[in-house]
Amino acid sequence: MDEGCMIKVTRPYTNAEFKNDVIVNLCTTTPSDMMFHHTNIKVLSQLKTQSLFPETMGNVALDPANAKIHFIDKILVYNEKEMTSNIINERMRWDPMSCFPELTTNRVRWNFNTGLFTYIPAGGNDTPNERQFCKRLRARNNSTEIFYLRPYPTGELQYTNFQGDELLIEGKYDAEYRLPHVPAGTYEIRIGFSMSTRRGVVQFYLDNNICGIPTDMRMDEANKNRIGWFADTDLTEEEISDEEKAMRNRGYMKAPASIFVGEGQSKIPMRNSSNAMRRIIATNLDLEPTKKGHWLRVKNVTEASVGAEEFNQDYLEIVPKSIYNNPANPEDRN
Repeated sequence: MDEGCMIKVTRPYTNAEFKNDVIVNLCTTTPSDMMFHHTNIKVLSQLKTQSLFPETMGNVALDPANAKIHFIDKILVYNEKEMTSNIINERMRWDPMSCFPELTTNRVRWNFNTGLFTYIPAGGNDTPNERQFCKRLRARNNSTEIFYLRPYPTGELQYTNFQGDELLIEGKYDAEYRLPHVPAGTYEIRIGFSMSTRRGVVQFYLDNNICGIPTDMRMDEANKNRIGWFADTDLTEEEISDEEKAMRNRGYMKAPASIFVGEGQSKIPMRNSSNAMRRIIATNLDLEPTKKGHWLRVKNVTEASVGAEEFNQDYLEIVPKSIYNNPANPEDRN
């Protein structure tokens, strides 16, 4: 059973709690306490799942590194009650490659028979719109090259990436993609990225409005010092909290502790990786649903660019104010 899959179990179970079809969702986060009492979702503990369905779950890893298994017993409902009581009070995290349905429906994503990466035609100023493969991903100039990178073994056993794959843009790039729709509210927008000597300096825009100062994605000690990355080792909780506040003041966060990289004895939380960062793009941002959506733009502003610099995005976070600005219940590290 692959991580990241959603499997519908159509055989009715005799157990009274499961008279209807069941959805097995290998999601990437553990639901909050609120989800366990949700009116439209039945969430079982993994121990109970094993006892209820031993013949089905006996050979399934119930505690994979980057996934959890949850059973739901009803169709998910998306309405005003859901939004006000649940959705706008949860941190939302996407792998950006999941935001472009053309990549999944055309077997580009997760297809390991087509090589390490796939070039994604994305249009450009002088290129016909027919060359734009994904409706929600587009180039703004002809110097932009966009690629999908599949999970790949490296010296660290794998890319330091959520779900293993990534969005990679090269050249004197200027590109944008549409953010997922979210309910009206006040949010913080973040991206995850991996520092590398191949990266450059990027300027972010949201709906063509500039977002703060440029972000240096290059991996060197000077840049790490500017960002303020720190190791948790030998620090007290109070010291860790102080260091995290200092990073946020610079516009950065450590990677989530709930995502793991490596295998076996080498498996570590991504939070422990010094080249994995979260960049805060915008905060206290009021978003309203619109027909055209909201677009995140990235532009190469590397000084004396030779057009070989990379932009890397691992994941996207859209976080409601009730999560990132709640002194009584600070955001967790996952």
